[in-house]
Amino acid sequence: MAVLLVLSALAVTGHAIAEKDYKNLQNQVVSLQGTVQHLLTELGDLRQHHTQLEYKYNTLSDELRYIRTHPRELLQEDLWNHQPSKRLKEPERHAYRNTPTKGQKGDNGDIGKPGPKGDNGLPGFNGDDGLDGTQGQKGDVGVRGPKGDNGLPGLNGDDGRDGSEGAKGEPGKSGQASKVGFSARMSHKLQLLGGMVRVLKFDLVGVSHGSDYNPTSGVFVCGIPGTYVVTWALEIGTTTTVSSSLMKNGYEIGRLTVTGLNGVSNTGSQIALVTLDVNDHLYISATPKFPGVTIENSSSFTLFLLYK
Repeated sequence: MAVLLVLSALAVTGHAIAEKDYKNLQNQVVSLQGTVQHLLTELGDLRQHHTQLEYKYNTLSDELRYIRTHPRELLQEDLWNHQPSKRLKEPERHAYRNTPTKGQKGDNGDIGKPGPKGDNGLPGFNGDDGLDGTQGQKGDVGVRGPKGDNGLPGLNGDDGRDGSEGAKGEPGKSGQASKVGFSARMSHKLQLLGGMVRVLKFDLVGVSHGSDYNPTSGVFVCGIPGTYVVTWALEIGTTTTVSSSLMKNGYEIGRLTVTGLNGVSNTGSQIALVTLDVNDHLYISATPKFPGVTIENSSSFTLFLLYK
């Protein structure tokens, strides 16, 4: 029973607090509505004042524009005829009507002190652009002048001297043979290990002019300087890649890469134009990407002298 009494008291207290909060919120809403209404009233007054100022500004602008565009008319109309300008307002016109008639001209008074410098006037309006002038006519071609007199003849030049015959040259030395070249292929298949660089030996020579190529070492040593045509071809029968290089004195000057097909041999060839001096070394080297690469015996190496 005591518990029920406590709960009832709490419920009554909570209801009283909620009703008080609701009344406070309602009073705040009413106060806010009054503030908004007051702001709307002030906004209307500002709009009306702005409209009046805009009207006055437009009126003054019209008066100023008329004064700028009709200065002479205003001077004659207002000062000499003592009549108010049509652009003046009614109170000013009334003041002009009450002005007394003009009397006799009096003596000039003393020159007064110069007054302070007035404010700068508003800038004037830009004038209209002038009309373009007409294009002038093209003048007539002048009369050709008479031909001038012939000039004096020039002086005769001196006779040329007879040249003496040069001495007979010595007989030239007998030239070296220019027929240099060879063509060779491998006599057997070559098995390569992965990553190892090998000088390829094309030991089966078919054609040979001169003794500059050594089939045992696979190296050509130049004996006659000149420009040579070099070509080589490789055939591999595995599914791997072989990279070959044309080497001159240990430096690569040409490259051929051949990739074998699956179960089918593949052939690649390369050609190069090389300039060689005496004792230059030329050979073919090969490097497989993977071990177990076979170079077939149909691979060849050919060189011949093009010109000295």
